[in-house]
Amino acid sequence: MLDTSRKVVIVGDGMVGKTALLQAYVLGKFQADYIPTVFETTAKDVKLSDGRQVTLGLWDTGGQEEFDQIRQLAYPGASLILLCYAVDCPTSLDNIMQTWVGEVRSYCPSIPLILVGCKSDRRCVPLANSHTSRRPQVISECIAPEQADLVSKQIGAHVHLECSAFNRANVDAVFELAARFILDNSVEKTSRLSLRRILSFNKDKNVPNGSTVSSGKRVSTNRKSQLWCVSKNS
Repeated sequence: MLDTSRKVVIVGDGMVGKTALLQAYVLGKFQADYIPTVFETTAKDVKLSDGRQVTLGLWDTGGQEEFDQIRQLAYPGASLILLCYAVDCPTSLDNIMQTWVGEVRSYCPSIPLILVGCKSDRRCVPLANSHTSRRPQVISECIAPEQADLVSKQIGAHVHLECSAFNRANVDAVFELAARFILDNSVEKTSRLSLRRILSFNKDKNVPNGSTVSSGKRVSTNRKSQLWCVSKNS
């Protein structure tokens, strides 16, 4: 019997490979044709090496601006966010900083983030005349792992890793890490809650009723023009 069920929301620019990543993980197949996603959900059971189990409810969201209002419906109740960019699309990483972190933190101020670089197979691709050389060419526009690592630290993500739905590199690792961070975070929250209850129980009971809880406002960002990268949806 599974220990619990948790919600994971996948966000990022359109065409970065979010849906392909989910399909590779859940269905074990690669979908080459790009079909814009509006809002889709699925679920999969995950069992960690330490024996813990969790059902991940996976929410795939559309990254285009016309889906902004619909996407907001996905955030309530989320336990973790996957922030996705495409390795061969530098603008998609820029938008992680300029758009996505602000949006996510306005709805989910403190839940864990994982920065995911999709389409890692696109970093090195053979040229049309590749028969003249055994070595594939490195695409100069591709994002260096070190650059994305720096962004990961700046946004406070728990980890950054690259994956490819095309060759399934690190696909399982993305969601196993998500499950681990969710369960570990739940344990920490439970411990803090227990401590707060103990402290509250020992407080003077003559405390004024009512308290004010401040909520963070959504950060206003100007999204850069969408860069439609012509590449495999992996």
